[in-house]
Amino acid sequence: MARPGRVIITRTLKVAVESGFYTTEAQGGSASAVLEDRLADIDGEANRAFEAVIANGTLPAPSSTERETLAYYLAIQKSRTPEARAFASFPTDVLAYAGDRTVDRGLIAEYLEQVHLGFKPSAGEISGALTFVQASTELYSPLTRNEIVTLRFSQ
Repeated sequence: MARPGRVIITRTLKVAVESGFYTTEAQGGSASAVLEDRLADIDGEANRAFEAVIANGTLPAPSSTERETLAYYLAIQKSRTPEARAFASFPTDVLAYAGDRTVDRGLIAEYLEQVHLGFKPSAGEISGALTFVQASTELYSPLTRNEIVTLRFSQ
């Protein structure tokens, strides 16, 4: 993902385009854009607040709705990335990859090299990934796609 990697040059309009990134499954199996719609609402509210900052030349008052909107908007931006999604789905993805095999250091090393990273992981990366998968599976059942999509926004 990052190491040793290569630089990818793309146009600005193509950077954030991934179809269905926030689509979840509604009851009955149909696609739901509820999260996408809510995030679009937040984007619109934040855009209006940013426009006010530019027009006024000052930040909104500390207790104002506009200040809260900007804080919320900025706080969720880190969660709106493929990297955040990959983090949330990592244990589930490893378990799916493992199938009936035991999730151990060897399997984690294989998964990291063949699927997740695309290069040989360090010993620390293997240990960290194994601990993450073991702790996640001891505390929770594997996450569904809906849970992976909405996990970061359900606070």
